[in-house]
Amino acid sequence: MPPGKVLVHLRSVLVATGTLPPRDERLIALEKWITATVHARSALAERRILHGYAVWHHLRRLRRRLGEEHATPLQDLNVRPRHRGEQLPRRLAGEGLTLGTCTQTDDRHHQPTHRR
Repeated sequence: MPPGKVLVHLRSVLVATGTLPPRDERLIALEKWITATVHARSALAERRILHGYAVWHHLRRLRRRLGEEHATPLQDLNVRPRHRGEQLPRRLAGEGLTLGTCTQTDDRHHQPTHRR
């Protein structure tokens, strides 16, 4: 079935009847968003770096925090802007750098521009 409300409803019915196991739908949606964001990059090297960063940093950290719980909307919203799938490579390109050539001294790109 194509993605949509009908599929979401059907899955929820199958979970409620015990046919399918429950899962964290918000986490699944976040994983799909990360995949789409990474695949939107044209350079294969950038996709590999961004995918590794998303999976090994953001998702691993979130799963560890969640344990057996489901992700909250705030946790989902927290990961999306931090992933920076488009912003960091664009800023680096403006300075003649790529994700592959960026070093820790170029880490200033990860620093917030304001303090909370």
